[in-house]
Amino acid sequence: MRDPSRESLRQVLLKRRDATSHEMLKIVSESIRNILRGSSLFDDITNVGVYHAIGSEVMTSGIIQDLLGSGRNVFLPAIQNNVIVFKNVHGIKDLIPGIFGIMEPRETCMTGRPNILLVPAVGATLSGIRLGYGHGYYDRYIQKNCPVTICVTMDKQVVKKIPSNPSDAPMNWIVTESQLHRV
Repeated sequence: MRDPSRESLRQVLLKRRDATSHEMLKIVSESIRNILRGSSLFDDITNVGVYHAIGSEVMTSGIIQDLLGSGRNVFLPAIQNNVIVFKNVHGIKDLIPGIFGIMEPRETCMTGRPNILLVPAVGATLSGIRLGYGHGYYDRYIQKNCPVTICVTMDKQVVKKIPSNPSDAPMNWIVTESQLHRV
């Protein structure tokens, strides 16, 4: 059963995020891309997991292109048997519409384990608590596989407190358009 206080906060934060204009979302996404590009987070990393943005999520297509261009193995999520798995992609040709209308890797793409994972968020705290959509796919994957995690969100989605529960996977980093914060 979902926690009513988390559900209420999720709805408030989704409304706030959805109110972002497409132009502002592009600016925020490019700022986050530049912060990540200028960081050393990926220096010794070969396998990177990235989500494919939908709706008002921080756009990741530029980040994906940067990672592919740098020769790294890029993995995008797919839902199989109600579990999230990450599959290696080489470009947009490897993606098809999947569950929730999210672009995901074709069945023929090889499954793998990212060393570092960019995680979408509805909201987050600087102490590393992430609020997602409430399905728990990322939390279960992270707890089982233990990649380094980077929560990708906007400044306006960072809040002081999120009611947490034991199934929440902690984030190692929070990146917004103004900062890269180590938890």
